[in-house]
Order: sequence, then structure tokens, then C-alpha cells
Amino acid sequence: MEIAIVITIVSNFAYIVDFCRKALPTPQKARCLDYGCGGGEVVELARKEGIDFLGCDLYYSGGDLSERVAADLLKEGRVQRMTEDRIPWDDNSFDLVVSNQVIEHVPDLQKVLKEIYRVLKPGGMVVSLFPHREIWHEPHCGLPLLHRFRKDSEWRVPYASILRCMGLGYFTDGIGRRAWAERFCHWIDDWCHYRPKKEVISAFDQYFQDREHYEIDYFNARTSHLPGMKHLPRWIKLFIVRKYAGLVFTMRKPANASAHIEPKAS
Repeated sequence: MEIAIVITIVSNFAYIVDFCRKALPTPQKARCLDYGCGGGEVVELARKEGIDFLGCDLYYSGGDLSERVAADLLKEGRVQRMTEDRIPWDDNSFDLVVSNQVIEHVPDLQKVLKEIYRVLKPGGMVVSLFPHREIWHEPHCGLPLLHRFRKDSEWRVPYASILRCMGLGYFTDGIGRRAWAERFCHWIDDWCHYRPKKEVISAFDQYFQDREHYEIDYFNARTSHLPGMKHLPRWIKLFIVRKYAGLVFTMRKPANASAHIEPKAS
């Protein structure tokens, strides 16, 4: 007799949809937005769950995933291209806005937070998952600490090349080690804006309130296929997420707020 063992690994996309389903009082009546939606994976998964999710993205040249978006999502206008960082929906349109690994690509964080604030309904929730400067693992190339090197450092390309020779790194097919290292260093320079954790939290605090952290919940969901991980002490789980993935938290737009606001003094 053969026994089939199925291991389900929870992706970031699946985690977000499940989190939103649990966080929303009536998810089937809510209207949600995936800010920086990439290939529309969250929008597609949420639709299968009966949650009204829309998506928008700049589709900048450093990360244009528009070709992955399902044709029907484009045809129905459920995924739309942004222009000049403006979210293409009206004020007070959404009960929830999520940004999944987007904040580290934003050159003007204040402008983005002001737009998210604008389209959130009063009392609406923002859900953010993103790496900060203090993480140990650069999530796009898969190398430790590469994002911590200065742009003018003469050591970072050799450092990346050596780690690539050791078998580390993502998206390595068809390119030499040195060329791969140079390409990713330039890509990080052009398209990533790693800010200190305190700086990003301070920026969010100028627009939103009632921050709640979910790094432990994120760890438990992403490692649910590894039963032994659930027994780790809480502080170890928190350390792993904050040093490997970054921050996972929610905040809310004040219930009596208008659609437009200037940031509070920090």
C-alpha cells in the first residue's frame, strides 16, 4: 500500500488572503486593494475566496510583472496600471489596503502613504509586509547583507561573486558569476530604498494609528509545513522574521478622518 504525503507550503500571497479573510469582520462585503500587486496573484486568490480585491502597480522597468496578470483581471479593470504614483480609485474606496514587499521599492514614502490614506475608508486597515535595512538577508538576490554595502564600496561585487561561487543567490541561470553580481548590485542601487525600521514605522505613525504586529503569526503560517517549528520560543520566531523577512503589521486610518491629510509632526 502506498501512502501519499502532501505538504502544503503557504506562500506570501496565500498568507495575505487568509489574513485578510480573518481580519475583516465581513470579508465578503469588504472592498480591498493590493498596492503594488505585481502579477495579480493576491487578487486572483482572493477572488476564489469570494473577497472583492483589486490591484494596482506602477510596473516600473525594474520589476514589471504585468505580463503575468490574468487577462480577465485586466479586462474587468480589477488590476490597473498606476501613473505618477496615484492610485486609480476614488477617495475612501477601500476597507483594507495591503502592500506586500513594496515599501522597500518606494522612493517617496510620504507620497505613497498619503495615497494609501486617501483611498482608505475612515477606520480602514492597512496591512504591510516589507524588509527593512536591518535585515540580514537581501530578499531579491538571496545573499546575506548585500544591501548593507555602500554604493561606492569596492568590496560588494567581489563579495557577491564569492557567495555566488558558493552556490548562493537567486535567478542565476544563464549568467556568469561576476556579471550576476554586478547586475544585482546595480539593480539594488536603482530600485531599492532600504530604510531603517524606526524610520519606516515613524512614517506610518504620521498617518495611521493602532499598530499591531503579526510577525509571529506570519512565522507560524509560513512554517506550518514544518511541525517542529511551532515549538520554538516566541522570541526566536520574532528574531527570525525580523532579521530574515522584515516587519508584518497592521494600522488603521482614524475613524473620523477625512480623505486628505498632512503628516503629523514627528
